[in-house]
Amino acid sequence: MADGDRIVAYDDLGTADLHIDRIYAGKTLNGRSLDPVSRIFGVGVQGGIRFKGSAVGNSVQLVVLYSTGDSPDWRDQLDSQTGILTYYGDNKEPGGSLLETHLRGNIALHHAFKAGRGSEQDRQNVPPFFYFERVQKKGSLVRFRGLAVPGAEAMTSEEELSAPWWSRDGKRFQNYCARFTILDAPTVSRSWIAGLVSGAPSLSAGCPDAWRQWVENRTYRALVAPSTDLAREIEGQIPTDAVGIEFLETIRRHFAGGANFQEFAHAVWQFMAPGTERQAVTRGGHYGRSYLGGKYLIGPEGGTIALGFVLDADTGHAGKPIADVSRLFSSLRHREFGVFVTLSYFAESVYHEVRADSHQVALVCGRDVVETLRREGFGDVLSVQAWLDSRFPRDTD
Repeated sequence: MADGDRIVAYDDLGTADLHIDRIYAGKTLNGRSLDPVSRIFGVGVQGGIRFKGSAVGNSVQLVVLYSTGDSPDWRDQLDSQTGILTYYGDNKEPGGSLLETHLRGNIALHHAFKAGRGSEQDRQNVPPFFYFERVQKKGSLVRFRGLAVPGAEAMTSEEELSAPWWSRDGKRFQNYCARFTILDAPTVSRSWIAGLVSGAPSLSAGCPDAWRQWVENRTYRALVAPSTDLAREIEGQIPTDAVGIEFLETIRRHFAGGANFQEFAHAVWQFMAPGTERQAVTRGGHYGRSYLGGKYLIGPEGGTIALGFVLDADTGHAGKPIADVSRLFSSLRHREFGVFVTLSYFAESVYHEVRADSHQVALVCGRDVVETLRREGFGDVLSVQAWLDSRFPRDTD
């Protein structure tokens, strides 16, 4: 929690508006912890997907998405620079089906995303989603991160709500990976929330303009907040959990055995940028080094634009930064962009060089690699190793 954060007391939650990034507090009464989210919306206190109404009956009035940040396998993520929220469903253990979860959160997601791609009448039945993050492990403090709607501009239905297979200890299961847009609604009025809780339509008095635009026209007016930081902190470039660190060590050991790390980097980039053509071409570069070149496709069928890119990669060493990517800069041709992938992290000087000279280069660090693999369903080291062995066999010569 940062100094200067404004905190709304529990006793004031019944009348308080919601403001972006403001903190809302619970309290302890007679030894019992009182949950702020439940107080604001009248929802339950369990699970990450909490709703008012019936998911099975498709009559949900509102949904709270709550992220604790506890599980390294399920890293809900809000990209403040694009307004895109990635949130995982509630089927997180082997043995259960995708929709038959204990709290029925995945059913609520299923109905909302389906209606979100329907008519205006269908969207009127989509419940507003309110995204909160836990502030700290001790105490009942939550931060409101925004009003969300299912999907995002220019995403396909499969990209908006996918159900990849995951594995844990060799056991497989499906879970949702849902993508929302945080709307440009800096303040959400208490009167609108009270109406939703009592069963009023989402377009009733007090609804934010951005919400109304989405319901009526499916217009995504995202809350976009470009970063003023020229460089990412080291702590933001490497995993903070033991399993994530083990992912990187496993990958590094595998490619120390002779497999082609550039091919792995290309596969990771394909996960991150699905418009990337599957086939990459090796081409020569300066200093006797070879790179992978390819095309990134954007636009509708029949009117697709192909952007050329060049990819370089270096596993790097644990605890040591990548300090020089100038070879990649020099290999770029006119109208091409670059991608550099590492299992380590980038020195601050690299970020400054990229930004100062306006190089069109995507810098993919170790944490990006780990989070990308997790989003693709790799839940443990065993599944990562099995994929590496089958897709990128070691050179045995």
